[in-house]
Amino acid sequence: AIQLAKHVFKAKEVATTARSGEKSDLCRKLGADTVIDYTTHKFEEKLREFDFALDLTHEAERMAVILKKGANIVSVTGKPTVSSLIEIGYPVSLWVKFYLWIIRDNKRINAARKHGVSYHYLIMQPSSKDMHKIVKEASSSRIHAVIDSIHPLNKALDAIKRLESGHAKGKIVISMLDECLEEKRSNPSKGASKSPQPSGKPVDVLAENQALARRDRRENIQEKKEEETRRDPLPKEEKERKDLKDVQIS
Repeated sequence: AIQLAKHVFKAKEVATTARSGEKSDLCRKLGADTVIDYTTHKFEEKLREFDFALDLTHEAERMAVILKKGANIVSVTGKPTVSSLIEIGYPVSLWVKFYLWIIRDNKRINAARKHGVSYHYLIMQPSSKDMHKIVKEASSSRIHAVIDSIHPLNKALDAIKRLESGHAKGKIVISMLDECLEEKRSNPSKGASKSPQPSGKPVDVLAENQALARRDRRENIQEKKEEETRRDPLPKEEKERKDLKDVQIS
């Protein structure tokens, strides 16, 4: 989000919250102009006159005060709204409207209304159009994927533990490629998988995974050919002659 705001949407000032140290340094490296340590300061006491706020941490009700009149808060946390369901084409019956009205988040709605800003709930959904835009920006090096660690599928529990530790600096990736390929990449000489080492550095994961996928396809093709040869060791021409002879005899 920091990279998109700064390098794609060309925001004049980007502010975020992070624990001081490596995480705050990483945020600044990605483009954040202001990084507030949430363990010692409240961002609503430090920030003012922003045009937009994105809530990823259940803090939308605290964001209204930092915005200009008429600005927008968008949240991906909390309870959905009727308008958010309509946006994704979900059928909204009278009962659904009634239920959402009962569970509505009054704190967020009232805080936004009090400060003259708009509150929107965003339901995340797959979008090939958006993904193509992100790939385009990544290809132009305007944004980079920040990877904390990559885990093979059979080490998914390690990835969850890393996430729950709260120490991750970037995305934690679970690779869905063939586990054998993952082992070969980690240790080509022995084929033994190593525990991924967190780096927090930009990694060209797209190019890396594309290369692994190509190698995977080549190996699958070769395995299929070898399997066909084991099932039918006769060369193609000899097989055709044999089939023709069988037809003539019959």
